Amino acid sequence: MMFEEEIVKKPPYSQEAEEAVLGALLVDSDAMAFVADTLSHNDFHFPKNVCIYEICETLFNRSEPINQVTVYNELDRSGRLKEIDSAGYLSHLIAHCATSVHIEYYAKIVNQNAARRALLRCSKEIEDLADAEDVDRAYGDALGLLLRLKTANIKEVVETPKARADYAVERYSKLNTNENTTVLSFGLPCLDKLGGMQGGDSIALSGPTGEGKTTLARQIAGHVALEYGEVLFVSLEMSKAQTTDRDIARLTQEYVLKIMRGKYKEETYDKICGAIGALSQERINYYHPAIGTLPKIYAAARRLQSQQGLKFIVIDYVQLLRDSEGGKNLEERMANISRGIKAIARELDIPIMALSRMSRDKDAKDINRLYGSGALEYDADWVLFLKREKTKNTLTIAKQRQGGMKSEQELDYIWQTQTFREVSR
Repeated sequence: MMFEEEIVKKPPYSQEAEEAVLGALLVDSDAMAFVADTLSHNDFHFPKNVCIYEICETLFNRSEPINQVTVYNELDRSGRLKEIDSAGYLSHLIAHCATSVHIEYYAKIVNQNAARRALLRCSKEIEDLADAEDVDRAYGDALGLLLRLKTANIKEVVETPKARADYAVERYSKLNTNENTTVLSFGLPCLDKLGGMQGGDSIALSGPTGEGKTTLARQIAGHVALEYGEVLFVSLEMSKAQTTDRDIARLTQEYVLKIMRGKYKEETYDKICGAIGALSQERINYYHPAIGTLPKIYAAARRLQSQQGLKFIVIDYVQLLRDSEGGKNLEERMANISRGIKAIARELDIPIMALSRMSRDKDAKDINRLYGSGALEYDADWVLFLKREKTKNTLTIAKQRQGGMKSEQELDYIWQTQTFREVSR
């Protein structure tokens, strides 16, 4: 019987690039400044190279010079000389790198190979998930691994004045000609006068249960879809039937209860059929996951962005999301989810609006009443509260990161079109 031989893929690495980086550091102490923000000791493959670069990091963080003598002394002092096989290895590194001129190029090779090895490790973990009984959870865990890997691989670099100026020229020329579609309007003047939504923004919309949060979010989503392009509306609270009934009621200007009950009069059914055609032209894509996790939302958003373009995401609502990182309590889970939403917004360079329940602590300030976590209000660029009273509806702008002061706007609700409209003062 013939057995298929298992192929074990060799982890990618470049011994020459790793040694070139270390040699450059040993001959030029100042070279560390060019790679410290993009390269970590964990990016090296060979244990002795990991050890030496970690020593270089230690010396650099203590503002001490990096050379053969100081590295050897630190290795000896910390009892780690045995990790590099022999003291002659430092001389070997210097002999094979006479200059530090190309250290950034060598570091890029080391960094890219580290990313490839991380993908291989991640693929092994995903392969193990194939044996899980809960397939939906395994799918979410797999996407979570990829999202964390992507986030961890983002290197923070210091922008030079010239780089910032180049970015500013591109940004403001587009704003001047109205080409910058990463800045989106809400469709409500009280919000748009504060600058609109920027790519990477997270917007928290909260309020008591049943007072119009979903309706307002859907109104904003409709405006963005009409003016800018595709929207992803993640509905964790309502089913496909419920969201469809609401949209048909809006388009026909009939009560939603009348739409959902059936047995229509001929005139009503004709209006419904006409509304279905209009519904097919709207650029709002609904997603109704049975179990919502950020990795699933990220995967759906990335797919939509690559296929059709994506301008805006609404999540209704965050307390129904499952924390794929396994937070131990409500605050920890909400903190993980809040950071994840911000990471996805930045990764996709689009704003994300997350609807949130409101805590029952009526004595707390509005901004402290987002249910379950202080992280939600801290991470959000906008914090909005919608409150419905007997005679009026009030939208409170509790936070706007770019300097908007707290303000309130009275709104009228028009049930026929399911829209809020500002009341002139």
